[in-house]
Amino acid sequence: QKMATQETAEQQTDDTPQPVDNTTEDSSNTSGDSKFSDFNEADFLSKPTLFVSNVHKHVSNKVFMKEITNLGIKALRIRKLQGKNWAHVVFEDDDLRDAGRRLIEGHMLRNLRLSCKDSVRNRGKDRDPSNPKNHKRAAPDSTMQRLYQINKRNKKNDDGDEEGGGNANQTVEDIVTPLWKLSYEEQLLSKQKEADSILRQILPRIKADCFNTLPDWFPEDYPKKGKEETPRLVCPLSQIVPSPEISGYRNKVNFTIGYNTDNNIAVGFLHGRVAEGISSVGEPTNCLNVREEVKLFGRNFQSYLSKSAYKPYDKSSHTGFWRTVLVRTNRDGEMMVSVQINPSNVESSEVEKEEQRLVEFIKSLPEPLLVTSFFVQYYSGISNFAPPDLSYKLLLGKDHIFERLFDLKFYVSPSSFFQVNTRGAEELYRLIGDVCDVNPSTLLLDVCCGTGTIGLTLAKRVRKVVGFEIIAEAVKDARRNAQENNIDNAEFVAGKAEEELPKWLRNQKNFQENLMNGAPGSVVAVVDPARCGLHIETVKALRATPQITKIVYVSCNPVAFLLNASQFGRPPSKTVSGLPFRPTLAIPVDLFPHTTHYELIVLLERVDSRPSTSVEKVFPAASVDAPTQLDEDLRQEIDTKAII
Repeated sequence: QKMATQETAEQQTDDTPQPVDNTTEDSSNTSGDSKFSDFNEADFLSKPTLFVSNVHKHVSNKVFMKEITNLGIKALRIRKLQGKNWAHVVFEDDDLRDAGRRLIEGHMLRNLRLSCKDSVRNRGKDRDPSNPKNHKRAAPDSTMQRLYQINKRNKKNDDGDEEGGGNANQTVEDIVTPLWKLSYEEQLLSKQKEADSILRQILPRIKADCFNTLPDWFPEDYPKKGKEETPRLVCPLSQIVPSPEISGYRNKVNFTIGYNTDNNIAVGFLHGRVAEGISSVGEPTNCLNVREEVKLFGRNFQSYLSKSAYKPYDKSSHTGFWRTVLVRTNRDGEMMVSVQINPSNVESSEVEKEEQRLVEFIKSLPEPLLVTSFFVQYYSGISNFAPPDLSYKLLLGKDHIFERLFDLKFYVSPSSFFQVNTRGAEELYRLIGDVCDVNPSTLLLDVCCGTGTIGLTLAKRVRKVVGFEIIAEAVKDARRNAQENNIDNAEFVAGKAEEELPKWLRNQKNFQENLMNGAPGSVVAVVDPARCGLHIETVKALRATPQITKIVYVSCNPVAFLLNASQFGRPPSKTVSGLPFRPTLAIPVDLFPHTTHYELIVLLERVDSRPSTSVEKVFPAASVDAPTQLDEDLRQEIDTKAII
């Protein structure tokens, strides 16, 4: 990848991003830290640091370190990542930092003039509080602004995991469950307000996107110019549905193996992002969303690792053996464990011996811990996240566990996607069924179906279920789940929904066979996309199928839904055919207590066929300058910026 992206050296600007990123550093980078091994991450974060920019991106850490040292600079740590055009230099005190700045500023290295300034983590310590310009980063006061900042700091994967943000001085529970200090009623209120805010942005977004014509369902009393003082809701918003389980609700936890701030081996969660220079791991002792038996396993495994001859994986030097441990549990108390290791530079015979020791450890666990499936996974990549199709090696027990939803049981493998809150998922799927308002003649299209949980829980209420899923292993699990529950009216298609859905819909034989007399209104689509939302081609396919009159959109990322809502709601055009869909009901569901995340169910209904309202009627003054056609690349850029 580095070879593919090599470019000729060119002048770099001073506005280069400034993370302290150790994720792509080569092994030579550790040479500058050996004599400072008594410093932990918190020590380095608190030290004066210079951010050096305009560094040739092909200069290695070793060369850069030598260059800085030859200038007579006394530094605690020097870090230059391969392929980056910036570096960090850490000093003992402010005087040494200022002296280093004078020597580095303007110094020529590989025909580029170096520039430096205080690192973002040190900036603002000595700002004049009376200067209004220094108040830009002040903490916002309103609940919505605070929620926005929390969401901005924290990433979330499709399981609802919190990842990153914070610093080495924050507790793990502040990172993983940022709302844990609020009462549950306050948490629900904050999520209700965020859902309200998202629904108030849809009409202005569609108005901005339409340019030439507005959809016929657009409110007639909407302001002809400018914006509403208080944006209106696009549809009724119900009260948020609370989680049936508030503490210990997660049935899946992925622990990182590393060192805590005292330099002892720990099994738990990162205190922040490695890209921000934070690699310490904290135990999940006070994390309210983790089950007690999972915490107990973590403590036992941590004790095992402390006696191991192998070290945890170091994300800076890319060396070490132990990486992560995945723990899944079910309602029957069964536990599935998968340990991820880095077999690089370790003889295969030694790896096998360690696997045997792991098996003996699993067998010796205390009675409350019932491990029925134990795997190991080999991964030597640099990224924290292994490819989704990376295989697992079964060392002990079954290759799966079963989890129950309603009166059905679902096959769960290490890589299966399954909602992390089982009781909350039952509430979510019950609401989806109610919103769909299906009947025995309904054809249900389950788009982004995963292991088929939504479609299979509704299969008894409809004529047929057809699921579409990109991950082939998930489709195999879905078919297995249908067979396990004796459901014979479900079909699952593997492939990208944006490709397979139009293909399936174009097959008129398939379509007519699964319609009851071709009756209109007998086709309902349920879409449960990943955090990036639905692909535009999937939106086009759904809109272009006139038999589909309802779409139930289940969103785990309301910002991505905002973009899709606009794509569904725009009037027909050359690129998007079919009458638009408008939101008619929204229901927020809390599946992730103590975090900022929730699910949003939105019912989209096809509007009646009526002529669209011209923008010339709504915006007579502005219509002359309104563009008639946007270049597709520009439209994609606008959509991307809107998501950001």
